[in-house]
Amino acid sequence: MKTNIGDRVRFLNDVGEGIVTKINKNIAYVLIEDGFELPMSENELVVIKSEVQNNVKAEIPIIEKQIIEERYIAETYEEIDGNDKPNIYLAFISANPDDVLHSEVSLYLINDCNYILSYVISLNADDIHKHFCNGTIEPNTKILLKKLFFNDLNNIEYFLMQFILYKNNEFEPVSPINHVWKLNHKKFTKDGCFEINDFFDEKAMIYCVTDDLEEKILNLSSDLISSVIKEKQLSEVYQKQLGEKFKARPEPIISEVDLHINNLLSDCRGMSNHEILEYQMKQFHTKMNEAINSNISKIVFIHGIGNGTLKNEVRNTLTNDYPKYKYQDASFKEYGFGATMVILKS
Repeated sequence: MKTNIGDRVRFLNDVGEGIVTKINKNIAYVLIEDGFELPMSENELVVIKSEVQNNVKAEIPIIEKQIIEERYIAETYEEIDGNDKPNIYLAFISANPDDVLHSEVSLYLINDCNYILSYVISLNADDIHKHFCNGTIEPNTKILLKKLFFNDLNNIEYFLMQFILYKNNEFEPVSPINHVWKLNHKKFTKDGCFEINDFFDEKAMIYCVTDDLEEKILNLSSDLISSVIKEKQLSEVYQKQLGEKFKARPEPIISEVDLHINNLLSDCRGMSNHEILEYQMKQFHTKMNEAINSNISKIVFIHGIGNGTLKNEVRNTLTNDYPKYKYQDASFKEYGFGATMVILKS
């Protein structure tokens, strides 16, 4: 059966269904209940409720109809002169910036350029990689991806983001963008992390996916670079003179060990959970003994949250095998709930 705009369709080779919002050649764009619009080949769709039945237009639910109408309006977007360079941002807005740890955080995607943006975002949490969201966003717009609590964010190690940029008419091709962003959880608790910005009325924490540090460095003038180097040299001379005059108390040496299996092994496929735990604890003993035999004052073991198995094993081992050393939760601002600090020397 031929697919028409407004038809409710079911995916032939996948689980799910939705409403057809537009058709371009043999590609139908299907709006699913999560609010995302998926491009699908018409051959992969089965019409379960046609828009036209006995010449009577089928009724589309009001909410879906509103979303479809908004999609049509978005097709008539206007380009902004000189805004063809891809600029993609993630933005976090807290319901209560003064208490981020206990408030809801809204995650937005911002497409600040004249290209249509197709995106797929996945994440890694507790050593498990999984889908987070996907869809399409029109030029020079922003959309709400999801609402999360800080505990949800604290479980996320990193986001893997993939973007394809294109236009409906003639355009200059842009290479697909693949970007990995490792979350710095302690940044969410720092004063001033949510700032006044150009995209929202509220204060937000903005992360630029397409920020090119190398390009910024290349654009620095040689005079500015020379000035920075000169200031650094003067600062080093001053610090040396100051150090000779005042003997500062040495800072305690702190070692950090990440026990996540993907940090210890490049490939753990085929290993059982028991074998993974054994390998992690073997590394724990090795690093612990190395620290004891050196001048390290404190050592932090990052074990994550997960189901608590690794954390409990680490702490039971410390109690039984290393009873002379005290341990405690590591800094929450730096490690969240997922690390234990062992005090070797006071």
